[in-house]
Parts: sequence; C-alpha cells; structure tokens
Amino acid sequence: MKDRLIKLLQNEIGYIEGKNNYNKYSQELYGKSQEWCADFLRWGFEKLGLGSLFPYSSYVPTIAEIYSKKGMYYNSLYYGGRYYPSSGDLILFDKNYNKTSDHIGIVESREKNNIYVIEGNSNNKVERNKYSLNDKRIRAFIKIDYPIIQNDNSEPIKVGDKVEVIKNVIYGTNKTFKLWYKTYDVLEIVGNRAVIGIGKTVTTAIDINYLRKRR
Repeated sequence: MKDRLIKLLQNEIGYIEGKNNYNKYSQELYGKSQEWCADFLRWGFEKLGLGSLFPYSSYVPTIAEIYSKKGMYYNSLYYGGRYYPSSGDLILFDKNYNKTSDHIGIVESREKNNIYVIEGNSNNKVERNKYSLNDKRIRAFIKIDYPIIQNDNSEPIKVGDKVEVIKNVIYGTNKTFKLWYKTYDVLEIVGNRAVIGIGKTVTTAIDINYLRKRR
C-alpha cells in the first residue's frame, strides 16, 4: 500500500495553494483553510483507507508526540540517530531550529546519503525536495507499518468483471460494510476507486486493491 500512497502523492506535485492558505486537502478533511503539510499527508492516507495510520491532527508537534509514544519515532543522524529511512517513511523537520518538529513530509526514495521527499505546503505548494541525511533541518523519521494487500490478479480489473472482496472497507474511510454476497459486479472504476454492486444496484465504493478478480 505504501507504493499506492507514494503514487497518489506524486500525482499532486505542483499543486499550489490559493489565498489565505486555501487548499483542497484541508477543505476536504475539515472544511477550512489552514497550514496544510500534515493535512496533505492525512488526505493521502484517507484516500486509500489508511486513515488509522496517521494521527487525526494538523499540528506537527502533536503528530510527532503520538508517533513517539507508539515507538515509531527515530531521531535523524544530526540528532544522534542511526536510522536510515526508506520509501514510505514520514519525515519530521525542525525548520525553526528549536528542536521541535514543525513540518512533515513523506520519503519518496533514498539514494545513498540523500533522500527525496514529497511535501505539502512547501513554498505554498506540493513539492519534491532533495535532502542530505545529515541535514540539520531533519528532526526525525516515522516508520509506518503499511498493510500488505494480497491482490493476486494477473489481469487488471475492469468494469463488468465479477470480483470477490478481500477486505470489506469503504473507500476513503476506516468503516467496513456487510458482505452479503460472495461475488460482486464492478460498476465503475476511477483510479484506485471501484464501485461494486449486484447488477445495476450499487453496494459501495472500495479500493480496487481490496478486490480479487473472479476466475
């Protein structure tokens, strides 16, 4: 699932905020405009049904504290840590140099001692930035335990296919739905979002990775 998340956020690179911090991520999540580096990430997690993996907060120090209490927090090299991040890890910054996390992004990739990071609200937009692992602005990393989705489809799922549900979670939420049938019809697909049902009757929207094509 981390690859799906990275791909989703990559597609947002170049998005620019409007006046007074107006951005679609905070608007979709909370219906208001605000500083949005954390909201950008939570938006991505929510879109893939992974909201439980990201704290329900827009305040970076609180997010850092929550992850620290869960044992998922690793100091950067500059702060004496020995952790080398990988794709999908979250990255906390101390851009005010006061030993407090004040900005957050996600590690896209690592090449030796350099990392590429996707950040929301970086220069008022979504950007890809490159950092040295020794950069003193990097405060810590958060290692996320992403779920592994067992999707064994050898062919892509398409509209009209018969499918089985692997994981009965409503798209973009943590809520489950009742499985009344063993097999469903695929009625619509937009990106990773699939709408399933019986005949023309809609049951729910679901991440396409939670479906298995019926042989």
